[in-house]
Amino acid sequence: MRDKIYYFYRRHRFAASVISVLLLFIFGLGGLILAGGQTVGPNDSHVISLYVDGKNLFVPSRSSTVDEFLKKAKITLGEGDIVEPSGDSKIEVDMFRVRVLRARPFTVIDGTKEYSALTAQTSPRLIAEAAGLSLKPADKVEFIEPQFSATDQIGRSVNITRSKNITLSLYGSLQQVSTNSVRVADLLDELKILPAPDDEVSPALASEILDGSSVFVNRKGVKVITEEEVIEPDVEYILDDSLTVGSSAVRDPGRPGKRVVTYQILTENDIELSRQEISSVIVEQPITKIVARGRAAGQIGPERIELMRAAGISEAEFGAVDFVIGHESGWCATKWQGQWGQCPSFYQEKYPGAESDRKLGYGLCQSTPANKMASAGEDWRTNPLTQLKWCTSYAIGRYGSWTAAYEFWLSHSWW
Repeated sequence: MRDKIYYFYRRHRFAASVISVLLLFIFGLGGLILAGGQTVGPNDSHVISLYVDGKNLFVPSRSSTVDEFLKKAKITLGEGDIVEPSGDSKIEVDMFRVRVLRARPFTVIDGTKEYSALTAQTSPRLIAEAAGLSLKPADKVEFIEPQFSATDQIGRSVNITRSKNITLSLYGSLQQVSTNSVRVADLLDELKILPAPDDEVSPALASEILDGSSVFVNRKGVKVITEEEVIEPDVEYILDDSLTVGSSAVRDPGRPGKRVVTYQILTENDIELSRQEISSVIVEQPITKIVARGRAAGQIGPERIELMRAAGISEAEFGAVDFVIGHESGWCATKWQGQWGQCPSFYQEKYPGAESDRKLGYGLCQSTPANKMASAGEDWRTNPLTQLKWCTSYAIGRYGSWTAAYEFWLSHSWW
C-alpha cells in the first residue's frame, strides 16, 4: 500500500499537493465544528501563508509569534537561513505571510582570491561579509552575471573592487581614508576639503594617489583641533508584497559613517577664547539601512471589504486601511480615544471619566475633535461609512494616499 501511495505521488505531484491543501482545510474546518462553530479571536488561531523550500503552503496555527509558529511547525533553520519577518513578529491576522529563505552557495572574488559564502542574503555587500570579508565603505561590491558551470547549474558570484587606503593628515589630525580617487585634487573634491590659499597641501594636487599614500593639509601659525563625529545612517523603507501589512524585515542593517570637524582656536595665555570651524570632512560614508515593510493584506472580513468599496477605496489599499483603522479603533465607529472594552452600541457625548470630548479622538480613525467628521454627513456619530469617507479624505489630504498614511503610522504609531 505504501509503495502505491509513493508511486501515485511521484506520478501526480500537483494533484497530491492539491489534495494535501484540501485535507488541511477539512481538518481546520473540523476543528471549527468541534469548537461549536465559533471563530476564535486574534492571537488564538490563524491560517499562515508559509513560503519554505520553494513551496507556498497554508498552515493553520494557534501560534502568536513567528518563532513559536516555526517551532510548532518543526521547521529547522540552517546556517545562513533567514526568516522574514523577524521571529518576534506577532501573528494577528489570517493569511499572515512567513518566508523561510534558505542559504545558497556564493563565490566571492577578492582580487586573486576566491572565497565561499553560504547565505540567504541578497545584497552583494552582505554576501561578501558572510564570506568573512571586511569591507570599507568605498569598496565596490557587485554581482557578476550568472555563468553555467560544468554541472549545468546556474551559480552567482560577487566581485570586490578594493579601494585604496591612504593616510590623511588634516591640520595635524591623522585619519585613515578609503578612496577611489586617482589624484590628490580628486581626493580633496571627494572629501569636500577646501584648503585656504595659505594652506599647504602635500604632495601636489596633480600627484597620483596610490594604495598606502599619505596626503597632508596643514595651516601654518594657527592652532587647530579636530573632533570626530558619528554619522547615523539614513533609513530607506521599501514596500514589499512578500510581507504582510504591519510586518517588516531588515534587508540591510547599514553602518554609521564618520565625520572629522576641524576648528581654528583663538587662545590667550593658553586659555581658549573662541573657535571657528574651518573644515568638516566625511572620512567614512554611512551605509543606508534598508527596511522592507509589508504591503500584502491579510484576510479581511467581507463586511470591512464592502465598507471600503462603498467608501471608494482602491482594493490595492485595503491592507493599509485595515491596518490603520484596526490599530486606531478596532473598526469601532463609536469608540472614544482611551475607551477600552467592547465597542459601544451607541454614541456617547463622552465616556465616563473623560474630562472633555474636544481633545479626544473618536470613531474609526479617531478624528480629533470628533465633529470634524460632520463635513462628511450628519450621521457621522454612528455611521461607519460616513466616517470612513471622512477618514479617506483625511488620509489623502494629509499624506497623499492610504498607503502613505500607513507608512507614517508604522514610523510614529499615530497619524
